[in-house]
Amino acid sequence: MTDPLYSAALLLGLILLASAPLVVWPSRWNVPGLMSAGFVVIAYVIPVTLLDKQYNQGEQVFQLYTHLAAIGGLSYFTGVLIGFRLRTPVLLQRQSTILLPRQSFIRLASRRVLFLSILVLLGMGATFLLMGFIPLLEPKPMEAKFLRGAYQLDTLPNVGYRLFHELATIALPLSLALWADTRRRRFAILSILLATIFVLTLVRSPLGVALLLILGLFLTKKRLTPLYLSISLAVYVLGASAYYIASLFIDSYSNFQRQDLLNIVAAGAPDVADHVGFIARYLTDPVLTYGKTFWGGLIPGRYEWNPAVWSVSVGATTDINTVTSGGLRLPGPIMAYTAFGQFSVVPIMILSGMLTGLFLNHLRQITKTEDRSYTRLMLGMLFYLNVGLFFATFYRLTYIDLISCSLLIYLSYRWSCSRHCASDALPISSTPLRT
Repeated sequence: MTDPLYSAALLLGLILLASAPLVVWPSRWNVPGLMSAGFVVIAYVIPVTLLDKQYNQGEQVFQLYTHLAAIGGLSYFTGVLIGFRLRTPVLLQRQSTILLPRQSFIRLASRRVLFLSILVLLGMGATFLLMGFIPLLEPKPMEAKFLRGAYQLDTLPNVGYRLFHELATIALPLSLALWADTRRRRFAILSILLATIFVLTLVRSPLGVALLLILGLFLTKKRLTPLYLSISLAVYVLGASAYYIASLFIDSYSNFQRQDLLNIVAAGAPDVADHVGFIARYLTDPVLTYGKTFWGGLIPGRYEWNPAVWSVSVGATTDINTVTSGGLRLPGPIMAYTAFGQFSVVPIMILSGMLTGLFLNHLRQITKTEDRSYTRLMLGMLFYLNVGLFFATFYRLTYIDLISCSLLIYLSYRWSCSRHCASDALPISSTPLRT
């Protein structure tokens, strides 16, 4: 058995990579940070401490993985700490809809989100017709979900599927927030219809994130943070076990059955196993990408340097078009190591952390406004998650993330001097924010 100190260093590094923003800003208003706690438990704590997934590929791979995670995690944490202490750029606050008075903000947000939601529903309906199938109802649901094998699409339906699906990830949490603020039936109905999209396409993450964000805001306002952490963990465990649960009732999911609860949960978030498996394959032919995987995802289609394609093609012995995966979720240190070598990990992760910290501080400023409506806080959190982290994860850019980033920039700023936005922005509260 390898020295347990190495496993502890590995676990610490992985936790910092996922939860450094929460460590730097341990506030009940840091809902995205609190939400990550559940993911950390099922993706890192259980596989490393209870299942020893880090040993699957041998000593050399384990030690390299540990070095990358520990050094990268500490570098990222340092960067977040520095960025969080920097002054928020004026550019992020100028013409911001998030800082409008409540009535003007809700009116503008309602109009934009209503249009966006209807566009998504009509677009997704048309896309299903062009596709000719719905993943949930297919005999091979996982191939249908990832558009593999017989379910590969022509250009038009493929673009439509990915575009409207991504827009739905923004529309759903904002519809939920507007319903919480206005209690208008239209937003409740839109929320249900938008959630149905993710059920039909078998994509768990956006639905879970939307529900956890709105629940997090509700419990934060009630000062019930411990309850939220417990629910967040339960939701991630349930989400990781979703395919196993489905296998108990649907024959086409029978290959997801496992023997014990820990392996069931770990199989739903196989990050550690994926990381060591990728490193083992990469070391058989360690060719540097020189940053091509940083921007390769911005090119639509199955471009060879798209991180989703490249991560499963490295060392592959089978046709990657038959692999039922959307790509591996590789952390920043591994992306840096494979791009420019081990010495690039520290500067790349510090820069990534600084950008994260900068946008995290912007979110903190939003939570200090005098009006903490659900929609205002939700838009602020989505801006952080989709704009801030888009720039912070510059080592893994994708055109899908660019769509979300562009949409959030549009939703978060005023683009004309119309009457409804002529009022002054809300002041930032001068009173200390209790955590």
